[in-house]
Amino acid sequence: MPTNPERDSLELILNDSSRPLFDRVMAGDALRYSLVKDGECADYVAQRVIELSKPLLDDRRVYDAAERAYITRAPNNFHDYLIALEWNRPAKSRFYQPRMAVMREFADSFTEMMVNDVYDLILFSMPPRVGKTTISLFGLSWLIGRNPDSPILASAFAEKITTMLYGGLLEISEDPVYNYHEIFPRVRLVNTSAKDLTLDFRDDGKESSRKYKSVTCRAIEASLHGSTEARQLLYCDDLVSGIEEALSPTRLTMLCDKMTTNLYSRRKEGCKELHVGTRWSIHDPIGLVERQNEDNPRCKIIRIPALDPETGESNFDYPYGVGFSTAYYNELKRLEDDVTWQCVYQQEPIERTGLLFPADSLKYTLTPFTAEYLKDNPPDDIFAFCDVAFGGGDFLSMPIAYQWGDDPPVIADVVFTKGGYKESEPLVSGRLVSRNVARAVFEANNGGDFYSRDVTELVVATGHKCQVVATRAASNKSKETRIVQHSPAILDFVFLDPSAKDADGNYIASPMYRAFLMGLTSYTMSGKNPNDDAPDSLAGLAAMQRTNLNATLTVFNREHI
Repeated sequence: MPTNPERDSLELILNDSSRPLFDRVMAGDALRYSLVKDGECADYVAQRVIELSKPLLDDRRVYDAAERAYITRAPNNFHDYLIALEWNRPAKSRFYQPRMAVMREFADSFTEMMVNDVYDLILFSMPPRVGKTTISLFGLSWLIGRNPDSPILASAFAEKITTMLYGGLLEISEDPVYNYHEIFPRVRLVNTSAKDLTLDFRDDGKESSRKYKSVTCRAIEASLHGSTEARQLLYCDDLVSGIEEALSPTRLTMLCDKMTTNLYSRRKEGCKELHVGTRWSIHDPIGLVERQNEDNPRCKIIRIPALDPETGESNFDYPYGVGFSTAYYNELKRLEDDVTWQCVYQQEPIERTGLLFPADSLKYTLTPFTAEYLKDNPPDDIFAFCDVAFGGGDFLSMPIAYQWGDDPPVIADVVFTKGGYKESEPLVSGRLVSRNVARAVFEANNGGDFYSRDVTELVVATGHKCQVVATRAASNKSKETRIVQHSPAILDFVFLDPSAKDADGNYIASPMYRAFLMGLTSYTMSGKNPNDDAPDSLAGLAAMQRTNLNATLTVFNREHI
């Protein structure tokens, strides 16, 4: 910061915690103004003003100082831009602030991509009608203000959507309800074409005569040859037209080809990408881009489901009644088929053909197997199979079965988790003890034998009695073959109903259990599986059922490994 007596005095006041907050805010506002040509320092001081002003926003002078601080930071921070842009709108009419808790991750990631060059592309998926297109429109307007000379190409599945994008950008930049011209005072709209869906902005005071405009909105079906290029950003908004296209692998393949041929051919080297939409299938365009960037650290993937997997509550129950409640989504879940629910609303794309264990083919129970229930109805056998994992993309999967006589086994509990052995071993051993497991098999491949020994020591320390074996999977039998071989037995198992709740309103199936069922019901024979740990561990459990000799229980120790 340049040396200046007046600035030094203002900085002392700003950082003097013994002074009244009001004085510090006003000093910071004056200091921010004096540093306006020193962007980095002005941004820092503006951030301090924002932090200090929060308890005093009822004071109009502080409120105005906070607005000026947000406007100062807006060109280089998308989150601050969103707040500054809508500052003068009534609270209930604003888009971003009621949705900020959900949208903040995207806002920060967009800044990281476009300002700090952390990412090259962002894949952003949410359910229908929760605001993903609107926040993206604000993002395009922000980029136009930052660099109107660098063309943006925005595409969607139909012209009616690109017309909406065009109209939205025109409104944001020209409607005085928004602070657009306060944030970007030099930027002005010099040319529009409703026919070509183009808008051109300049910040040098000249009239527009450029071939490529600041932004071109064009449907993926429309011709792009010679009309534009994507230099700053390629924006793809919900390229899948709907369920009919999603159900056709041929049409999805053609759509992905159009994206590659029509859109990517207009993308300049170094252009950033933003793909926004609702997931329809593992074969949709976002799925293609995701697979192509599976191990790319410069690709940011943001998926926000309708219902939080941990709590079962709506992620979009926004203030002012502009979102959707948990009850609304639960009713939709009841009405939709499971594949559509998982894809469109939970953003977990599933292969729609070749499912080996579709959700509606499984047997379910509404019984919560509490200690009180088991006291009066003790199972004849309690057994578990553990498919060991040591982190990475795989899940450690351990289903626990209760069996009464010759009835089909009930999968009463599971451990289904990612992470290292230090985190999972106490979880596995604790569940073996708490569920009173009588016999367990650990798959010994890839270090599973050592893992089972560690678990042994933890269980022995509790005094629990259990028969444990560590076995290696046959090398000549692939996972897929083993899963298919045991699929009839798996389909005979009984699972906890993932939608059932107890008397207190809590799900009887834990978040782990519901994630386990998701892994099982999405397993397909005709496409790529993100993981196969849930069905593979159930195949191991089915093999244990076949070989159950009701052996005498012995103390869990190393001799059984």
